[in-house]
Amino acid sequence: MQEYWALPVTVGLISWLISIFGFDSLVRHMAKCCLADGCNNPRWAKGYCLYHQYLRDDFKKKRIKSYTKKSSYQIRKYNVKRRIYLKDNPVCEVKGCWNRSTNIHHKAGRRGYADQWARDNKIQLVQDERYFMACCDDCHPKRIHENPGWAREQGYILTLKSR
Repeated sequence: MQEYWALPVTVGLISWLISIFGFDSLVRHMAKCCLADGCNNPRWAKGYCLYHQYLRDDFKKKRIKSYTKKSSYQIRKYNVKRRIYLKDNPVCEVKGCWNRSTNIHHKAGRRGYADQWARDNKIQLVQDERYFMACCDDCHPKRIHENPGWAREQGYILTLKSR
């Protein structure tokens, strides 16, 4: 036969504990607390609170891929061409500058195709060496991109009709 006196005893026990410790303290200790040292926050998942999830053994941050497979392949190809071009053109190609070249300026931009030949051979502008220009750190942003009118006159910025 089941005993019914257990329920009133537990309610009485809880009310007695609340009168001694206070409600907040009792709830904090009755709820399962975080396993991190000195943390009294309630558990959120796998024994740790929301702020200590990184302490879990099975916790791994998933890295978001910054590139697709196709674009990472294209970037690798571009980096090889970039290194070769900078090796072949060690001096800045801007008129009047003799600094060491460290950047590649794409005269016709980086997106799309230059012409039908490039489209047929699947060479995008970002990899088309015909429109590369070796520049130093000073000339590329300051002289070319901050003065587009001057750069167009000099032939450093080109506008293609068929993209």
